[in-house]
Amino acid sequence: MADRADKAIVWMPEVQQRRKCARTLICLLRCFLTLTYLWLMIQAAAVVPLVKEQRKWFLWLRYLNYLITYSSLLTFDVRTQGFVIFVILKMLFRIYQCSRCNFFNPSDEVQGERVPMNKRMFVYFGPYLLMFITCWLASMYVSTHSLMQLIRNVDDIQPDNLCKIIMIILFKLLIMANAITRCMRATILLRIFFDEPGEELHNSHNLGEHLSLFFLT
Repeated sequence: MADRADKAIVWMPEVQQRRKCARTLICLLRCFLTLTYLWLMIQAAAVVPLVKEQRKWFLWLRYLNYLITYSSLLTFDVRTQGFVIFVILKMLFRIYQCSRCNFFNPSDEVQGERVPMNKRMFVYFGPYLLMFITCWLASMYVSTHSLMQLIRNVDDIQPDNLCKIIMIILFKLLIMANAITRCMRATILLRIFFDEPGEELHNSHNLGEHLSLFFLT
């Protein structure tokens, strides 16, 4: 029995170290998934359909075809995408401050001072919301303009092209519905953190679990 107890004592630090590494990896994975989700929301809001006219001639007859392609209002270069990621990280950092949770591993200790909910919150959340709303409104305008362009040429319209435009508009509406739901959920959670007494708040979750609570559940 003594030998078994000695072996258990020897192996316990290694088991705890493995669990700590596993929790750290899971936390990093959840943070990455949250960052990816928010980045994809911006890219989805910026997607626009483009209508290209193709004129073909056969002897003296002219055929007018429409080709639907997709583009984005945000260019895929390092500067633009780096700015988008910076804005997302800034917002996630504010959530980390408000939640006062341990970064990697669960803890029963209060992390940091109480962060009040005031107008300065918009310094962190405002840029992302402004970017999302601007991209969504601009893309909806382009989508509606493309739809009207097809409708005006009703004689040359193709049903599959019309369906593509309608599908992208419905997709935009779903993206906005999802964004509104997430904003309401985040506002309620942050309000709960704000109403908790600062000296009695013991947050036993890590950052990855909190970000999953806001965006991935």
